Amino acid sequence: MGSAWYGVPRRLAGSRGVSSGGGGSSEFPAPAEGAQRMNQQESQDKVAQWKKDQANLFNAILQSSTAAKLLKLVQEKGASFTAGHTTVAWGAAAEMPSGGGAGDEGVVIELLQVQTLVKVVKMGGREIANSAHA
Repeated sequence: MGSAWYGVPRRLAGSRGVSSGGGGSSEFPAPAEGAQRMNQQESQDKVAQWKKDQANLFNAILQSSTAAKLLKLVQEKGASFTAGHTTVAWGAAAEMPSGGGAGDEGVVIELLQVQTLVKVVKMGGREIANSAHA
């Protein structure tokens, strides 16, 4: 007669809403299917939030008008910088007016040098060239 699934012979397991695979029937989806759909939605939400955070970080770098603002941003968010963020920060630092007596420019450059060394293995040729050019 074959092996049984919870006391139901295998030949009957596919009928009357009973499944041998644990996947549920068309009437009653398996609990795992609902959980999987919820996990997929949570994953999509997390990815969407990550993309939004990354875009906001790019905008914050580009809107840093002084070395002090860029320094604060690099100190606070530098750990979450991607290779692209590091490249954009180099460009922002290069466009800033030098001087001002605060000495923030040198500190920003030192931090960006460290960031670049950490991220260089993930940078593409264009990002490396843009960082070097800045």
